[in-house]
Amino acid sequence: MASIQKRGKTYQFTVSHMVNGVSKLIRKGGFKTKKEAQNAAAEIGQI
Repeated sequence: MASIQKRGKTYQFTVSHMVNGVSKLIRKGGFKTKKEAQNAAAEIGQI
């Protein structure tokens, strides 16, 4: 599940990703549009 937030003029996403049975948060930012952040989060979610 991804969460998209607006931070100033850019967007960031946070994804909860399971690594060896432990939930790990992955947070990336600096996307110009919400759609770019959603696409990047979808790629991370498929790893």
